[in-house]
Amino acid sequence: MEENIRSGFSDRRVVHLHPSSFCNLFCKHCYSSSGPNIKNHLDVKLLIKTLKIMWSEGYTVLSLSGGEPLLYNNIEMLLKEAKKIGFKINIITNGAPVNEKNIGLVKDYINLTAVSLDGPPELHNYMRNNKNAFYFAEKAIDKLNAHNLKSGIAYGVSSKSLKDMPWAIQFAENKNCSIIHFHPFAAIGRGALMPYLELNKFERTKAYTIANLFSIYNDLSVTIDLVASSNALEQVNDYHILQIDSAAHYKLSDIINPIIISEKGNLLPYCFGIDEYYSLSNIGNDVEADFQRWKESKWKHVKSFVQNAFDSFKVDEEDYVDWFLHLLESSFKLVKRKV
Repeated sequence: MEENIRSGFSDRRVVHLHPSSFCNLFCKHCYSSSGPNIKNHLDVKLLIKTLKIMWSEGYTVLSLSGGEPLLYNNIEMLLKEAKKIGFKINIITNGAPVNEKNIGLVKDYINLTAVSLDGPPELHNYMRNNKNAFYFAEKAIDKLNAHNLKSGIAYGVSSKSLKDMPWAIQFAENKNCSIIHFHPFAAIGRGALMPYLELNKFERTKAYTIANLFSIYNDLSVTIDLVASSNALEQVNDYHILQIDSAAHYKLSDIINPIIISEKGNLLPYCFGIDEYYSLSNIGNDVEADFQRWKESKWKHVKSFVQNAFDSFKVDEEDYVDWFLHLLESSFKLVKRKV
């Protein structure tokens, strides 16, 4: 087996886990259609069993989101066992559950707590459908600071919040955050009802430029989920799945990174929202056996849509794209051709 294999554009091998769709907020733009009336929670014992398999397949980082992950009904057991396995654990929260009850969990098990923001107070409260949403978020960051815990901001960049990116960077710096990560609005989940919030080509260029101008802002790391199409094409070899003729002898993390565990328990390649046609397994199944079967043949379907994603870039039309949304759209096109 080859050493130092690149597996996508990130050096970290990541499991993105959505353990529940339950959330205290009913956000207008929620990509996962979560909310207070959605009570599903994945079985924690099945999750732990699956995470042990994921570790053996080379994944080392566990990123929790949701729903609101701190409201998952077995969050303490999940965090404790994931840390025992060896995972470095990050979490994305709306901030409301970062209270005295849960701060101990954050302190004991979580490496980085990222609080979601969608703009300054008025805009954030509007997007989150709650007049206290910004108060919850800011109070959470302050509480993390009070306990000397590592915090960050996950900032949703929409056509309405784009102009406030410099404000967000200054806010993060004032709050002693270690990172602010910008992710463009995607019209999926409930967000599909708000397509006008998606960034157009000019706005993507502006967002990319702002993030890169501030890429190192004092001690604050500034990143964004946009990549120049020309840079992506130059880094095509980072996707090792495109370089192989057989997946049988590789660890899964060498060819799928990140991997998603959805709120339904499906294991999906690369990004939330991928069609279940591409599912590798479900936590309720024999995951190890499913992985072996997937490596024997079904991996080629994923290779096809990744190749399609690169092929669809036009070299003479420079653009800045949300790479994972681009992968998602490429996967849909391939499914439609197969139906």
